Amino acid sequence: MSDRFDFDETMSKKKIVLSKQDNIKRLEIQVDEVIRALGHPEALVTDESTVYDFLSFIDKEEANKELDRAEEILGMAIDEDDTIVLLAKKLLEMKED
Repeated sequence: MSDRFDFDETMSKKKIVLSKQDNIKRLEIQVDEVIRALGHPEALVTDESTVYDFLSFIDKEEANKELDRAEEILGMAIDEDDTIVLLAKKLLEMKED
């Protein structure tokens, strides 16, 4: 079998750079609640992560079910363009009221 993919050469040219996580760290408890509600407690989340990032890999019907479920768990409306940080902030505000 021939080498069709040269992992070492390809990976040496790639660099992974994470977006900031300042707000994620500050709102860690609420972020954990949001990503659990979205069904992904293991996810790596940055300040730029959106709901769409969690639902884009499943079909539309399943994504809508997941959104409905998350809205019920969190007690708030959720849009696919919402950032996880925004939802975490809303969750914190709801709990402070």
